[in-house]
Order: sequence, then C-alpha cells, then structure tokens
Amino acid sequence: MISRKRQLAAIALSGVVVACGKAPQSTVTHDDGKIIRSSLSSNWMIMDRATFLTKVVEATENDALPANSYTTLRLQSWIDKIDAYARKRDPNFLASIPKPNVVVLKTEDANAYVASTAVCYNVKVTYGNGAKSAPNGVYIDKTQDLLDVDIPANYPCIDVDPSDLPGIAEEISNRGQKCSFTVSPSGITFPESCGTVDPAYRNGFTAPKLLLLKTPNWFVVLSGIADLLKNEESLIGVLAHELGHYYRSHSNTYKNEYDFFYTQNEAGNPNHKPTRDASLETFGKTVFKASAAYFPVSLIPDDNSLKLDPMLYLALGDIARQASSLPSCKKAATFEEPMNARGLGVMPFAMPNSINTFDQFATLANQCLADIEASETAKLKVNLATAIKSPKWAPYQNNPNLTKEQKAQLVSLAQTVFEVVGSDVTLPKTFTKNDVLNLAASLRANADKIRQTLQKAYDAKLGQYTVEQEADDLSVEILSNIGLGGNAAVDTYMALVNPEDGLGGFEIGLERCEKMRANNWNDPEGKFDIQILPVGDYSEVHHSGCYRAFNASREMAAHRYESSAKSPVDPSVWAKMKYELKTGKAGLIKPNRAKKPKNKLVFPKGCAFTPKA
Repeated sequence: MISRKRQLAAIALSGVVVACGKAPQSTVTHDDGKIIRSSLSSNWMIMDRATFLTKVVEATENDALPANSYTTLRLQSWIDKIDAYARKRDPNFLASIPKPNVVVLKTEDANAYVASTAVCYNVKVTYGNGAKSAPNGVYIDKTQDLLDVDIPANYPCIDVDPSDLPGIAEEISNRGQKCSFTVSPSGITFPESCGTVDPAYRNGFTAPKLLLLKTPNWFVVLSGIADLLKNEESLIGVLAHELGHYYRSHSNTYKNEYDFFYTQNEAGNPNHKPTRDASLETFGKTVFKASAAYFPVSLIPDDNSLKLDPMLYLALGDIARQASSLPSCKKAATFEEPMNARGLGVMPFAMPNSINTFDQFATLANQCLADIEASETAKLKVNLATAIKSPKWAPYQNNPNLTKEQKAQLVSLAQTVFEVVGSDVTLPKTFTKNDVLNLAASLRANADKIRQTLQKAYDAKLGQYTVEQEADDLSVEILSNIGLGGNAAVDTYMALVNPEDGLGGFEIGLERCEKMRANNWNDPEGKFDIQILPVGDYSEVHHSGCYRAFNASREMAAHRYESSAKSPVDPSVWAKMKYELKTGKAGLIKPNRAKKPKNKLVFPKGCAFTPKA
C-alpha cells in the first residue's frame, strides 16, 4: 500500500561513503524493549555531515544550524540518551548499527524525517531468459515484491562494495520474498517467480547494476517545527518517533510486513504488536478505498469559488488531454504541488500555505475547463471509460521526471473514486466544465454512502498497522524509559490533531479530542466509546492525530510505562532553542530553496513525516 499512499521521495545521490560490517540476522517484533526488526548492518550507511547535506539533503552548511549550535547540541544530547537506552535494551542486535546524528535545517517549513539513500551495486543482474537489456540497472521494490527497471539514464547513485550482497540476499529470502536472489562470482540471479513492474520485461532481462535503499546515520529536523510545538518535550517526542523509523530501518520494509488489518480488541497488547487478521483483508481494502474517495470529496467546498477539488481534477485529467495547447490547461497539467491535502493530518501538522496552494491550483483547473468549453476543442469530447483505461493526457503522461508508477496514479485514483461511488452515480460518457462540476456534486451527495463504510469499520473496530503506528508505539516506549514519560508522546501527537472534525466525523478535531483526553478517552458526547477511537483516513499511512494520541495512551497503559517525567525539563531551555530555531544565525531561508535534480529516481521514502506531494 505504500505506493498507493504516495509515500514517495525523490532522491539523487552520489559520493563516497563507508559501509558497516555484517551482523546477525534478527526478526524481532515490537515487543517491550526490543527496538529493531533487522540487525543487518547493510540496511544502514555511515557518512559524514557534509556528504549527507550535499548528497542526500541537497543543501549546504549555510542552510543548516552549525553543528556546534546550542539547539543542534541539545538535540544531539537527547538522541545520544535515546541511543544509549536502545543499546542497553538490545546490546547484541544494535552492536553493528551506526549511532544516529541530527542536522537542523533553517527553513520556514515544519517537518522532521529520516531519509533514504539510494546505492548501486555494480554487478551483473540476470532475470528470466535475459533476453532484454535494462541498461540503467534494476531496483527491488521490496514493498511490492517486484523488480523495476524504470530508472533514468546516468542516474547518480552511490556506488558501494558488493561484499554485503550475500547478507542482503539471505535477509530477503528469510522474509519469504519472491524477489530473493542468489549471489555468485558472475553476478546475481533473480528467479522467474519474481515479477516486474513493466510487463515488457516480464520474460527476462540483464542489467549492469542493482539499486537498493539504505538508511543514513543522519536525520533531519526543519526549524519551522518550533512554531508548532509547545515545549521541548514535544520536540523530543518527534525525535523519538523518527528514531523509531531509524532503528526499525523502515526504508527497507518488505511486502506484507505493514499495512495489514487487525481487530482493535487486540491493540494495546503488552506482549507483542498487533498481528494480521487475514479475514479482514477484503473488508479492509473496501474501507481503504472508501477513505481514499471520501477524503478528496470531503475537501470540496460548497461555495462557488472552490467547487473543484484538485485531487478530483487530477483523477479526471483526461478532460484536458486534447486541450493541452491551451495555456491554462498546460499550467494546470504541470502544476507541481496540488494541495498537500494528505499532509494536513501528519507532521508538519498542516502546512500554513496549503489553502493558498489549493486556491492556485483550483484557479488553473477551473480556467482550463472554462477555456475548453469556450474553444473549438469542446467539440472533441473525451470518453471516460477509454480515458481511465488508456490515459493520454500529454503534459502529465509525457513528463520525463515521472515514473510509470506515478503516471499510473491517474488511473488508480480515478478507479478508486468510481469503484466506491460509481454504482450510485450516473457517469457521463463525455465531459465539459459543467459535467465535472455536476460530478463533484454527485460525489458529495454520495458521501453518506462512503461514511456508512467508515461507520462499519468503526463498529468492527478495524485497525490498520503501518510503519507510522510502529514508530508511534516505539516513541512511547522510548520517552517513558529515558525519564520524560509517555505523556510526552501523547502531547506530541495531540499537536497533529486537525482543528476541525473531518471525514464526516471520523477524524476527530482538536476541541473534541482535548475533551476526550481529559475524560480518560471517553467521549462526553457519547458518540464513541472508550475502547476504540476512529482511525481516520485508512488510505493515509499516518492515522489521524487524535487516534495517534489515543493509541499512545493505550500503549502507555498496556506496557505500564511511566506516564510522567521523573523531573521537569527547564522551560528556559526551550525558549532559547525556539529563538534559535526561529531566527538562525544567518536568518531563515525560503522553503525548498535547493534546486531539484534533473535526473530523479522515485523510491518509497519509508522513514518520513514529510507531506505527500
């Protein structure tokens, strides 16, 4: 589900790094005190600060607080304390895993994330009959258990020594992946049971290199986060969550390890994390689709100025494929950041410029439709059934920076919307501006049907275990055991709660959430019971903020973690940190100042709070 949730990040890297040695295999789950899911040291990579900044973050020292700044040193001291706890609990497993370090970037953006580093093994790769050539190499998409050869030419990945390939092959095999491989002096070989993203390579190919992901020994905090947190403890909560990603090496998750469904009755088990309930998979997928459809529908405002939601517009993007020569349609087609709607429920807790982004794109989208209607191209109607099966929206489909997976999102999103509500919506075979606006109204009218599906999920106490929930769980454990108490984690996730209720009430807003927390997570209004709160949007890897805070409280009780800090943290320290984070020594830089690389390879980022594009 990671690709469907658009958990993607562009990575362009090159440079020299030092690889760690090998370590014993481990398949520990999130039991109390057990921090990691794999002790294979080659999942991580050691590099110096300068290399991380330039090659991974694509920034310079001028963009970061100095390594010896008060805030950087303070955060690093907390990280060192967390790391000492982790190594004390799992000394054998963490022995060969590098210690984490932090970089603080000066920017108005609010975020924190663990990056993924793409590396290249320059060895011959053979798959199937080897008939075709994949000249740019092959990437193992572990979350889909597929091989992908859609790699840009001359992609600047980091070359690493292939000596750790046998250990990687063993781990992949031990986890039951179809895309396991064997290593020999002549290269590596994949079995025919392994599938390919591109059907053209299904029978076989050869490639000159293998691309994989590693987790650098650095992670990032963006200074804008200071405006969204009330104290230093909440910022340490962010660090604890990110270190959960780091220690669990979520950059290297495998198919079926996460995004599975379970019954909430099992949640809060002190002995182990939730386990998959196979009987819930079909129902869970239906709920997933309902969430994916309801979320954009619920964002379509009722006023005349914003009738068209950007996500709906992209789903129906073929409307503009025959009008790509119109300036407004071209601008809409190439607009890089349609509203970060999915980012509203995740760190960075809601981007202040989201609504402005929405306005910009909606204006272009509506103008495009109006121009189509006013032009001769209005005579060239688009058949929806054909459009969904074979999208040909040139500006979108021909963008060289997009992978096949991203291009396929147009089809996937449209199918998701219509699969959920199509039985109750009469779909026109051709579209003009009014057709689209009428369809948006029909989708809103069908919101009750989707809401009924979310009600069934709540009644069935349906849970969904994601990498983000695992990182949340680990943050509660970490904060409790380093003396800050689990309530620091609850406070951190309370900062994620949206101001208003969403998803027809199934995403709890801040006012109600605060009342429920004060009432021991019982709903004073009697709408939800104390056993389970609504998860929120099941199609988003981050659950709703109120659910995350509730889940942290539940974890704290189940494991009998310390709830409160053993000693208070000096508030004057936070005042000093916040001042430095907000001002920096050289002033704030504008968000996203770094130039985007020309050659981009898109991978699931895995370890991130970052908003979805």
